[in-house]
Amino acid sequence: MPFGGKSEAKRSMLCMLVVAFCIVGVNCSQQSVRPQIEKLESGTPESPTASWRMLTTEVPNLGYSRSVWIRMPVENTQNQKSNQVLEVEAPWLDQVDFFLHDLSDPRRAGLLRPRDPTVVRHHRNPTFEFSLEPGQKTFLYIRAETSGLLTLPVQLWTTERFADKVQGEYALHGIYFGTIGAMLIYNLAVLVFLRDKSYLYYCIHLLAILIFYLALGGFLAQYVPMSIPFIKPAMLASSLLSLFAVCIFNRNFLESWRFSKWLDRIVRGLGWICALSILVSVLLPYGIGVRIPNLLSALVGIALIANAIMAFLRGVDQSKYFLIAWLALAVGVVFEFATKFGFIEVTPAGRFGVQLGTLLEAILFSIALGRRIRSLSIERASSQERLGKIEREMDLARSIQKRILPQSTPEIAGANIGVKYLPLGAVGGDFYDFIKLDADRFGVFVADVTGHGVSAAMDSSTVKMAFLNEAEAASRPEELLANMNRFLRDFLDFRFVSAAYAYINLKTMEMVFAAAGHPPILLVRDKKCTMLESEGSLLGMVSGAVFQNKRIELRPGDRLIFYTDGLYERPDGQTELNQLCKVAESIAHMDLLAFCNRLPELMARGVALDDITLVVLDLKDRQNSPS
Repeated sequence: MPFGGKSEAKRSMLCMLVVAFCIVGVNCSQQSVRPQIEKLESGTPESPTASWRMLTTEVPNLGYSRSVWIRMPVENTQNQKSNQVLEVEAPWLDQVDFFLHDLSDPRRAGLLRPRDPTVVRHHRNPTFEFSLEPGQKTFLYIRAETSGLLTLPVQLWTTERFADKVQGEYALHGIYFGTIGAMLIYNLAVLVFLRDKSYLYYCIHLLAILIFYLALGGFLAQYVPMSIPFIKPAMLASSLLSLFAVCIFNRNFLESWRFSKWLDRIVRGLGWICALSILVSVLLPYGIGVRIPNLLSALVGIALIANAIMAFLRGVDQSKYFLIAWLALAVGVVFEFATKFGFIEVTPAGRFGVQLGTLLEAILFSIALGRRIRSLSIERASSQERLGKIEREMDLARSIQKRILPQSTPEIAGANIGVKYLPLGAVGGDFYDFIKLDADRFGVFVADVTGHGVSAAMDSSTVKMAFLNEAEAASRPEELLANMNRFLRDFLDFRFVSAAYAYINLKTMEMVFAAAGHPPILLVRDKKCTMLESEGSLLGMVSGAVFQNKRIELRPGDRLIFYTDGLYERPDGQTELNQLCKVAESIAHMDLLAFCNRLPELMARGVALDDITLVVLDLKDRQNSPS
């Protein structure tokens, strides 16, 4: 099926209309004769006192009557023998008995009676082939019985015209079923690749339509005789299954819950009522069960038209196809509903309107689904373009952050330094750096910009600039943080920075540190962990913030741990600083590299909520250290 755009949609509609007119044309052609029909009112057909009433309509519609006797006069006005065929276009009838004048010699047909091919022509409809001698005039009798709708659209053909009619009719039905089958296969393939539930329900709808019209049209009984006992239950089940699937397909495709919750509930409710009615209808006698889909089809049609109108008014994409489809199908449903309940005469519109409506509906739905694929393809291409742009921006951000962070750790004679940097995404908002003043003195700085991702990573470059500008205050941590705070107040918008800075003198074995809302530095000495805290507000938050210096003596063998809060925060919002200390103690025996790798693994437990930065210093005995 072509689904490219408006021109393709118009071509599809044109093809469908051509098929529709052909089907109606063949079935409504005047090559046959509608005989005058009389209905038995009282008595028995063979009784001289039997009461017969002439029917005023060409096609008797007896509603849900159980059985009926009718008769019609036939005459051969030609001078030669005439071979004719009587056709009853109602393949769903249980029993049809044909009698040519002699009521003791029935020719049997119908779902509950095996056809005798020697006397009854093998056709999807009950048909009776007979011959009349020149000038012969007699009556044809039919006794019909069924458990459902009893209509007797009778046509009288010559054998030649009947053969031509059958050939053309089967070709057009082949086009109908072929179209439905092709769309079913196509949408099944799309379903496999897209895994979209809309296509699943639409495929169920198409399959149900296919089964229903194969049964209703007599094709199953003709070509699959073993299916005859199940034809009427299959008609009920497939019609209700089709209604269920189309309801769920409609609400899923149009996403009706977005524009009308009450209509969405009605459509969904009717869909599930149809699904539940499948079991109920097949358990009831057919004459009662057949009324359930007839009633539900009318209710579903009204609900889906209302839903399509609401979607169209709300500007829902592709809703116009649904609106046209439901309006066209509604016409057929109304005619068939009125016909089956005996409100109007049986006409081609009543007999074939729904079938033509389903063909139009199927084509329009396939166009809508095809255009949806097209829209998704365009959206996907646009998304890929946006994704490519984002990836390029991320590459730029990564390269910028790579330049912001130290390329290597400083070489200090009395200390080993290890670093583990784990951004939550491609880039992070954490930052660390070092200031090496001489062989004995250096500073360690760790900061965490609020948030994470690209914007936080960009702001970390501002933090680096502020830190490098204060290198002269490297030996005075409280002054360095105060100066950075004044700088960042002017350059950071709606972001704040937690930071810790420590000035370490290995000659005097002393560390002076200050913090700005940052987690405490951990000191692991003799496998015991101590938290080193210093009060101070976040950088960039308060103008004129004051920070406190804390001083601590160091020893060879000490391990100092600087980190950001991503190391110990949990999904439930709780913090685990005490747990961090315990874990640090438990792995204190590990060398520096192993410690830096193992600590985040044990704390994060595979679920990181923020960027993680870890800077670890192992202090050595300078006398045993290489110069």
